[in-house]
Amino acid sequence: MRIVAHELHRYRLPYLRPVRWFNSVEDEGEFVLLRITGESGARGVAEAPVKATWGGLSSRALIALVEDLLLPSLAAVDVSDLGAVREALAIYPDNQLAKMLVVNACAVLAAASRGEWPWQPAGSGVTGVEVSWCVTRQPPAAMAEEAAAMTARHGFSTLKVKGGQGFETDRAVLRAVRRAVGDEVTLTVDANGAYGVDDARDYLRLLADEGVAIAEDPIPFRPDETFSRLVADSALPLLVDSSCVTARDAAAFINRGATAIS
Repeated sequence: MRIVAHELHRYRLPYLRPVRWFNSVEDEGEFVLLRITGESGARGVAEAPVKATWGGLSSRALIALVEDLLLPSLAAVDVSDLGAVREALAIYPDNQLAKMLVVNACAVLAAASRGEWPWQPAGSGVTGVEVSWCVTRQPPAAMAEEAAAMTARHGFSTLKVKGGQGFETDRAVLRAVRRAVGDEVTLTVDANGAYGVDDARDYLRLLADEGVAIAEDPIPFRPDETFSRLVADSALPLLVDSSCVTARDAAAFINRGATAIS
């Protein structure tokens, strides 16, 4: 199946309040959406968040990469074969965000042509996808208030709590959130690599003591012996996120003992 048409859209969605990430503050989200049409008339769609401090691209740069390089490289490719899609895009180094946008749109197109959702392959028995709410950095009381409001309003049973505000503040946040939402809600913590290697074991113990289920990027992870030891010694599972960008990265971390990757 070949791509016969495409559309690219960029747009901004305002937030209810400013959101503080580990490396930036923003009051809106910017996105690029790609829609592709196959020969059968089926369509695939994918969306990419545009954050310069994460992906190193503006929306205009992302659109130019997709239109000038990536889509032309697929002109003669059967895009229902995702392996062939990835191979065609691999001639261009880096630019993982742009490649992700194209590959995801092709995956949705291939599934749509079979009458499936991409997350619900035939015979899988999958009937839904679990979701969580991300509670971003604020003072502890404000984070607890938001956690309570979102679980009550929408029924979230898992919260991803942003850490990295210092040991004592993170502990205060977790205790305030737990009081606000009760024991039935699962808490994970993403510290965005805010802590150093020497702090890792103490921080993981803190999270385990506060009933956290998964620790995401407590330190900047590398697929090395230090990571292997930390996985072996950790009181809770570790999730590798920011340093796992490609399948090759994932394989390297798995070889070092990783049990969860994003």
